Amino acid sequence: QVLALEGDACGILSLLGTQVDANSAVGVVRKQYLLLSTKIHPDKHVGKNQHLATRAFQVLVSAYDGLSQPDMSKTDTAKPKTKTINRSNEGCYKTPVHCPRCSSPWGEGVDGLEPAAYSHMMTGIKTYCCSTCLLDFGCMTAMHKCPFCKKSYEYTPDDYHQKIGCGNKTCTRTFGFMLYNVSEARMKELRVELKSEQERRLKKMEGLARRNARAVEKNGGSNVDSDAALGEEVKTFKAGLLDACPQCGFKMGKRDGEDEAVAHLKQCSDTKKIQAHQRRKRIDAEAAAVKTQKCAAQDQVTNMSSWEFLGGENENMWMLSEEALKKLCLQYKIDESGDKDELIARLVRHRNSLDSSHLLTDDSAGAGQSGKGASIPTNLTLPSNLEAMSVSQLKSVAASHGIIVKGSSKDDIIQTLELHRFRDQPKLRLTRTAENEEDEPLAAKKRAGAGGSKRKKGQTLDSDSDDEVSLLDL
Repeated sequence: QVLALEGDACGILSLLGTQVDANSAVGVVRKQYLLLSTKIHPDKHVGKNQHLATRAFQVLVSAYDGLSQPDMSKTDTAKPKTKTINRSNEGCYKTPVHCPRCSSPWGEGVDGLEPAAYSHMMTGIKTYCCSTCLLDFGCMTAMHKCPFCKKSYEYTPDDYHQKIGCGNKTCTRTFGFMLYNVSEARMKELRVELKSEQERRLKKMEGLARRNARAVEKNGGSNVDSDAALGEEVKTFKAGLLDACPQCGFKMGKRDGEDEAVAHLKQCSDTKKIQAHQRRKRIDAEAAAVKTQKCAAQDQVTNMSSWEFLGGENENMWMLSEEALKKLCLQYKIDESGDKDELIARLVRHRNSLDSSHLLTDDSAGAGQSGKGASIPTNLTLPSNLEAMSVSQLKSVAASHGIIVKGSSKDDIIQTLELHRFRDQPKLRLTRTAENEEDEPLAAKKRAGAGGSKRKKGQTLDSDSDDEVSLLDL
């Protein structure tokens, strides 16, 4: 049936009974795709029909990409232009958003938020704190409910500028999302806020990566399996540092200590209780994994949306994560291998080659050691504090501006960035050096030499004199 409907993306994803069309939410499309993929995956049809299953699966993937990410399915790989979207709010609603922990409604008057906070939340550029349980959440982790049937549905920022259905069988109505206008002054403040938030996120993620690397190194270069983890929990329980038995879940008394814990472990042999507790632990672990996955998706959406909101320029690519950079490489259909600096450099070169206006105005004479395509760092593209960044982060900043750094130390990278930042500004000369004398016209050097030969050591200087004076003469 999938092969018979090749070219009809909506028909393919509607084969299981749920109607899917161009207005369906991305979450609904993804759910139908996953259900179909479990039925026609080539690994489940080993034998004579495996080549047909492979072809059908490829058709399914193409149909899913065409509906869920229409921009990426286009053959045009030109650099996207940042533009302000102005649209009508006809048929649009401020859809109910609820906290994923306590289910309290978000965006009510008690929260004290500006009206445009709804737009910031739904586009993914900001996360907000629940006024009831103080949980920080965004559009990918929040609970979204249909404004008509009040049932939950899956939402992604790709749905914000279109009208969708909630996907529930009893509700067939479509709705859009309210777009609130923001003043230019508030937009400037928001850009500063987003840039600061992305700088903090970079530091947090790099610190987390270092801790994870140390943990893996401590465990001998491999992750701890479930049996080893249970053994560590038993040791901790014996030391009196856990309130419940890791095997059966029995809760110890407040006054119980190491002796009581050891005595309980000797008697802990009820197979049914142990299996039931281990089953509950697996369910909790799966729920925690889903929560972690949603939080990671929220971070990626906020990261990419913030970069696009700031203009989507090459010079700000240093704030993108490695996953976001690989996604951009897939969008431009270029190689996605290598580390973060290589991905940034490859994307900058490719986007510059597609941007004809950049090629016409490229100042190759001022590019210096970085070659053609290097841009001048400014306050809008540089982090607020270069000294607070690590070496790897500074290298990403240099790569975003197309600057090649020869040194490997932090001071070398900062010095290179500063040289390019002020390369078009005149130098402030306080002392006479060999470099200054080479830059001076011949007549000026003669005047300076004549004035220096007549001046005596300790002579009072006239502030109106045109002669350059060394600080050593003072």
